[in-house]
Amino acid sequence: MERLYAAIADPGQWPAALECVADYVGGTGAFLIRHDFTTRQGALINARLRDDLVPLYLSEYFDNPYSTGLVSRPVGTTVISTLADPADVRRSAFYADILQPQCMTDQITFKHVGLSAGGNTGGLSVTLNDRQADWVREPLARFNRLVPHMQRALDLSLQISREGRRPIANSALLSHLPQSAFLVDGHGKVVDSNWLGEKLLARDDGLAVGPDRRLRTNFPEDEKKLQRSMRLTLAHVAHEQEVIPDAFTISRPSTRTPLLVVVTALLEGPFAIWAGNTDDRARLLIQIFDSEQTRSVRDILRKAYGLTHAEARIAELVGSGMTAPAAARFLGVSTPTARTHLWHCFDKMMVRSQAGLAALIAQLPASVIGRDRE
Repeated sequence: MERLYAAIADPGQWPAALECVADYVGGTGAFLIRHDFTTRQGALINARLRDDLVPLYLSEYFDNPYSTGLVSRPVGTTVISTLADPADVRRSAFYADILQPQCMTDQITFKHVGLSAGGNTGGLSVTLNDRQADWVREPLARFNRLVPHMQRALDLSLQISREGRRPIANSALLSHLPQSAFLVDGHGKVVDSNWLGEKLLARDDGLAVGPDRRLRTNFPEDEKKLQRSMRLTLAHVAHEQEVIPDAFTISRPSTRTPLLVVVTALLEGPFAIWAGNTDDRARLLIQIFDSEQTRSVRDILRKAYGLTHAEARIAELVGSGMTAPAAARFLGVSTPTARTHLWHCFDKMMVRSQAGLAALIAQLPASVIGRDRE
């Protein structure tokens, strides 16, 4: 569901994302809607439905059986066939003017908390025709598999919209990464960082930043590794170097477990969602994994998606930019074993690629990733 996460950075991608949702679920179309019953205003984004009927819907059928039926339903739930009596709906002008012309018999709706606050109600719906409504069990199961993805995409989209998407989209996205992260320019200077990154720098235990805002390590050998990785990653983007550097570790004066460093180019690879939405100076995303800190990330993945311990470790590393062979070497397992774990992660987390895995992990709520850990 990469399209859903692409819509976070660019709201213009929502129609394409809704098309993908409709295709996966097996519906005739899909729409994202918000009704404000206080101001009597609403907003609707649709895919594969008739645009010419949107003004009529918002002006004449604001209080339709589905919108009013959704009001009493709990947020965060999926509803179908229970919003209104089908016989009553078919006898209404709403059916004749809106539903029948679009062959809409029923709809599966996820009521989203952010779209249903302050006198509002809304969410994401997939529309069904007669044949699909008769065999609704499979579409409903598929829809429910997408609910975690839809929840995260809508949550972050609304947050960025509230904060002013264009000026700080970079910082808003960075803040949701569940590990220490830095945006770095082509000269190694820090452009931005999340709160976990600032906390790590404040300790000066393995990684710090100098007066010139350049990242530095505590030991000369580690400094060479950091500079080499950044140089090779930038050269690879410029097609001057075929080698993609592996993740590497840096030691800490405190003798605590070494930090794992992953350097990723912003203009290609699994973080393509960031391209065009970061500061023009930012060239690299540097992520720092502290085994104590990221244990909570793995716990979330295991609980939310039923991953095994081994699968969660692979998901965390590969979803953050490492290749499967590099993750295998780091974990001390064979590449075929790592790839097997990765395919299990794709299946359980309902993604199809490393990009989708990266986007999903990026939406883990930072507030539950050990904010109080020291």
